[in-house]
Amino acid sequence: MASNLHPTLQTPLLLLLAFVLLPTTSHGDHVNVVLLGATGDLARRRLWPGLFSVYCELSAPPRSPFTFSFFGASRKGGAESEARLFRVVREGGLQCPPEIGARKPLCQLLREQFMRLVRSVRLHLPQDYIDLCSNMGTEVAQEGLVEAGRLFYLSVPPTAYADIVSNISSACRPPHGAWMRVAFEKPFGWDARSAAELNSQLSLLLSPEEMCRIDHYLAKQAVQEILPFRMRNREVLDPLWNRLDVERVEIALKEKQGAKGRIDFFDDYGIIRDIMQNHLTEIMSLVAMDTPFNLSNRDEVERNKMVVLTHVHPLCPWTAVIGQYDTYFQEVLEEMKRPALNGSLTSTFAAVAIYFSTSRWEGVPFLLMSGKSLSECASYIRVIFRHSTSTLQPTTSSTAHNSSFHRQLIFIIGHDSLYSPAILISRGLLTKVRPGPNWEELLDVETLSTGDEGLHIFGSPLIDYQVLVPRTTRDAYSTILSGLLGGLSGMCVREETLDAAWKMWSPLLKSLTQRSPRLYPHGDPNSTLDFEIVHGGLKFKLPEKKPLVHFIQNDDHLQPVSAYNIMENSTLFGDPLVALPAEDLLSALVLYIQKSANDAVARSGEFHIALPGGHTSLALFRALASARYATTLPWERMHVWQTDERCGGASQDGDDIEIPGSNFALLRKILLQHVIISPSQLHPIPADNQHCGPTEALDYAAELISTVHEGRLDLVVLGLGKDGHVASLFPGDSTALSAVDPVISITMPRRISLSVTSLRRARSVAVVVTGQSKRKVLESMILAAIGERSKRHGQESEKEEEEEVRRGAVEQSNVQDTNVRQGATNTMEGESLEEKERGSGIFAGSHTKDKNIRKVKGEKKREGRGALFWLNPLQWPLSAAHPENGSLKWFVDLEALPHLRTWRDHGL
Repeated sequence: MASNLHPTLQTPLLLLLAFVLLPTTSHGDHVNVVLLGATGDLARRRLWPGLFSVYCELSAPPRSPFTFSFFGASRKGGAESEARLFRVVREGGLQCPPEIGARKPLCQLLREQFMRLVRSVRLHLPQDYIDLCSNMGTEVAQEGLVEAGRLFYLSVPPTAYADIVSNISSACRPPHGAWMRVAFEKPFGWDARSAAELNSQLSLLLSPEEMCRIDHYLAKQAVQEILPFRMRNREVLDPLWNRLDVERVEIALKEKQGAKGRIDFFDDYGIIRDIMQNHLTEIMSLVAMDTPFNLSNRDEVERNKMVVLTHVHPLCPWTAVIGQYDTYFQEVLEEMKRPALNGSLTSTFAAVAIYFSTSRWEGVPFLLMSGKSLSECASYIRVIFRHSTSTLQPTTSSTAHNSSFHRQLIFIIGHDSLYSPAILISRGLLTKVRPGPNWEELLDVETLSTGDEGLHIFGSPLIDYQVLVPRTTRDAYSTILSGLLGGLSGMCVREETLDAAWKMWSPLLKSLTQRSPRLYPHGDPNSTLDFEIVHGGLKFKLPEKKPLVHFIQNDDHLQPVSAYNIMENSTLFGDPLVALPAEDLLSALVLYIQKSANDAVARSGEFHIALPGGHTSLALFRALASARYATTLPWERMHVWQTDERCGGASQDGDDIEIPGSNFALLRKILLQHVIISPSQLHPIPADNQHCGPTEALDYAAELISTVHEGRLDLVVLGLGKDGHVASLFPGDSTALSAVDPVISITMPRRISLSVTSLRRARSVAVVVTGQSKRKVLESMILAAIGERSKRHGQESEKEEEEEVRRGAVEQSNVQDTNVRQGATNTMEGESLEEKERGSGIFAGSHTKDKNIRKVKGEKKREGRGALFWLNPLQWPLSAAHPENGSLKWFVDLEALPHLRTWRDHGL
């Protein structure tokens, strides 16, 4: 039965518990261990040495109640696989634990016995599992032993988990009274959705007690000491463990080696999925969570962990910087045998700023960093306190050494220069430090700090710190394997924790999909990766050496276009255009909202904004909820309205992605619950599946008119659907587009929407166009405008000819009355004004040559891109809804931007 002991208390008890918790009989107990992925890199470096260490501890005389069988599984089997397995086991280096290693004859004997117990087996087809597990039971019975349990350790890609576990569950369950545990290596899934699906599949086959999602960093000695250290020193540490005294927290895992040898795995996952989503997130939760009252109560520990993981401000593109070492792509080509057509966008370095919406940590950045091919091999947690942090030490105290530098508490998980885990406490930070029973103070700190080779940590000599080290060191995988055999579940990640971690990281991972990582040489000698915190986000300190160039796809080739050249002084349909890569565009949009809010508050004391629904809004909501804006926007003066609402149930958005629930439910979940805003300042459209018609539209219109002066919203944000709709106003719907009420009900599809009237009244409208699927509709709108201009240009040419004829007739006869001529002139001026009015708004601009238009039309007609192109521009919602006394601004990402020839050459 699994123990409730937390991993922070398990290290000193692992050996004892492994003896006590496993049942014993007079005949001895037998344990079968099956390692899948037995010849992989992790198995060679960690798992086989860890199994040998545990074997030594549990099998060495004088007490030897356990016997073992170790099976290294492969898909092929046979003599070649067996030879490879034994080569991998030997190469891993089978080192005896210190207490046994001093007895060389015994150590050598145990090593030979272990090698005899290792066997190679094939596990590929269902029959292979049946044969293996049937033989297990037969051998145990023949030896007169009692089977204590079976451990299956899966060091294979997550895509193989479901099939393997299905075979284990159906063919390999042990006899009654014996336990079975299946351990899964990280990463568990690829994103939130795949992890949830995998959990759902495996939960049908295994009970929670039989399943262990491994995070070996939870077994690192320094990590296991985080909560016990905080608890033992809580009297002096708790008053400082908050946003008032902590400047920032750094959690880092840096490696000298690259990904070579693991490219097949790493190129699909990258550094964030490989390291940050699991190891660093688990560590972060131990640092940020409230200290439990009872560390041995794992349920309480997990509840506190979930509190912080569910109160993380949404991660946005500007909260992260990413890099890739410069020889990585060559390694991809060598190992993956891919043709050298495209580079890899896989990140080998990442740094992310994470903020919490809790009273303890609001505004404090937690900087998570990890990378390969860096200058050192080091992993640590660094809590940096503010300069103003006070202590109870007298100013004359000898411990108040070097008080000018930032005081800090550092957990060294592993480091090139320190050959042991350690806890470093700035002298003068805490009045009295209480080490744990298995930790002791390092006394020769001064010796290590002096001389040319003196050890410095973050720029300060080691003597500036009080240093605690474990009395004995232990490998993390030895601890994990002992725990698995002893029934300890503290190093197993729970399903709810895993789900929260993936939900935290998945939106950021998606937003970084198309971002090019910064290249850096091995060791980063030029500080290419140095970054700084700017307005709550992260930014590389040194500019990129290569020019910032992006590409726009046209019919024939990729055309390089400077993103910032597109943005500068550009217009679309006569209105300002911001065209940038998606992540930069989002930043520009949110800054525009912030400026609009500040201007509105300065003007009237309030800011009324209407936000859209659908898939386009998700990234915007996450950005507004991020720490960068959740605390800087004037939320206490903001009123949030909706542009439209669906009438219950799921719906397809503009990108054919199903969005469950109402638009307001999505707005509340992703944005509103993360900011401080009064319920009286929220204005949801009162619609659901039963009540969604003219009555609800009138109610919302009344609320809008009574709350907002003249019903004039300060800013309306609109997403452009791929069929050209905005809010719930659809192209060609003449009834909706001609409605005069501020809010209208739509019958097909059933929705309630702000009307053209409300959009015309707005002070500002921001139109957001994102994703390659929107390029076609934007092209259609542009070409419709060009076609309308061509028609108008032809009409005006005919009128000019008529005018010339008329003038000629007047000059010849000279009998026309002046008033009659004046009346004719007024008539023509009136017609010109009407034409001018028809061409006003977003489709205003210069004329073009007819032959160019025919060419563009012909190209589009051949492509067969639908009838939207031929719509009269006045039938597009954005034409009818252009603000009358306000401004409209386009925010278009480069993927959605049509080829420049399509619009810029025609004065649009």
